[in-house]
Amino acid sequence: MDENEFQIDRAALVQAFVVEAGENLGAMEQGLVALESRPDDGELVHGLFRAAHTLKGSASLVGFDAVRDLAHELEALLERVRGKALQPGPALVTLLLRSVDVLRAALAEAAHGRVAATPELEAFRDRIRRAAEGAAEARAGGTALAGASAPAVEAPRAARKADRPNGPAHPDHEFRRF
Repeated sequence: MDENEFQIDRAALVQAFVVEAGENLGAMEQGLVALESRPDDGELVHGLFRAAHTLKGSASLVGFDAVRDLAHELEALLERVRGKALQPGPALVTLLLRSVDVLRAALAEAAHGRVAATPELEAFRDRIRRAAEGAAEARAGGTALAGASAPAVEAPRAARKADRPNGPAHPDHEFRRF
């Protein structure tokens, strides 16, 4: 081994990521519950955005593509909220809370080596993407999302077990994996 190289214990790296990601998801969940009563709290929204961004970057580092890709879509949606293109009303907060649950499940699946894409996760990522894109259209003066809280959410938070995470790599990203 070259003196400028170092060994990386992948198992330890993944374990550290799983712990950190769990903490970030817990903080996101608490922040989203707080957002229900403080929808105009920009600092709270920025913290949620940072947590999604951190999760995306860390998931990329360990090669958890499904987690990374969903976190990327969540980050884009939160950017729309942060930019005031979309108000965090009850339907949007429910969708965001659902995202945390789906991310938590995707994290558990990836930690157990099951990282293959599922149609359910892809469909959920599309829901998040459509919510963010709808906000962009509304800001541009386009669709019915102008002034709306969020697109309709199909299932209540308690009925989330149908979404099984794992999705394909996001085409916009190329990352070095350890």
